[in-house]
Amino acid sequence: MVLRRAVGAAEGFLNSSPFVHLKKAKTPTLVLQGDADTVDPLGQSQELYRGLKRYGVEAEFVVYPREAQGFHEEKHLVDRLNRILAWYDKYLKKDEKLAGKN
Repeated sequence: MVLRRAVGAAEGFLNSSPFVHLKKAKTPTLVLQGDADTVDPLGQSQELYRGLKRYGVEAEFVVYPREAQGFHEEKHLVDRLNRILAWYDKYLKKDEKLAGKN
């Protein structure tokens, strides 16, 4: 009985992992990661990025040195903002233009 519950819990945990569903991913993804992040380790972001690229999803992966969960260095904050704005311009404005043509 205990083993059955443990297996069921493991399956539930696995099925909630984004890595299981990468084959279905289509949305362009920007991954911004601090190399000192202990909550979401660098390796997990690297795996996500590689998986997205493997399945043909447009993705960009940027690692910020000395940053943990939430960035604090001014140059990293500025860079992050510029990358996010460029990502929006590239992917969301294209969708807005298509929506306006209907």
